[in-house]
Amino acid sequence: MTPPTTLLRNGTLYDGAGAPPITADLLIRGDRIAAIGDLRAESASRAIDLTGSPSPPASSTCAPGATHRPPFPYP
Repeated sequence: MTPPTTLLRNGTLYDGAGAPPITADLLIRGDRIAAIGDLRAESASRAIDLTGSPSPPASSTCAPGATHRPPFPYP
């Protein structure tokens, strides 16, 4: 079975190391980040526009054992 995909568009991404934030798309396939960048050509089973919504550093949202919910609607 193909894992579900979620495409987060136009998110403000922070690297957690102090670099300036970037605006990018993020593709999640199953429970893994599959791609980050300009993903206009990608399709997904679910797409969420994050324009104006900051995203925390990837290390905090993807850390094993994380107990908080991501900053976007997620079932």
